[in-house]
Amino acid sequence: SKGVGSDEGDHGILAALKSHSNGLKDSETRTRELEAEVGGWGDPPADLQHSAELVEVRLTDQLLTLNVMLDDCTTHDGRTQVKTVMIALRSLGERLLQVKVAALR
Repeated sequence: SKGVGSDEGDHGILAALKSHSNGLKDSETRTRELEAEVGGWGDPPADLQHSAELVEVRLTDQLLTLNVMLDDCTTHDGRTQVKTVMIALRSLGERLLQVKVAALR
């Protein structure tokens, strides 16, 4: 059976995951802003692609860290929570790619 000790193994990882979730929210907000710029009137701003790349770099750094955290997890719940954030990160990366493609038009 799962005891208290098994949860303690991922306690530090899950605490750090909250920080990554907050960073993801910030990146989500920035991505929505970039998507709005693409969908706005006229040509997208010249620095739109660069702005999207800055968010991508932040997401890539987070993804690398999350991969290490996933490897270090000792509980199923811990792995599931880390994977959930990783899926959201990848989804945001796909949206940023669409922003970059639109900026090239």
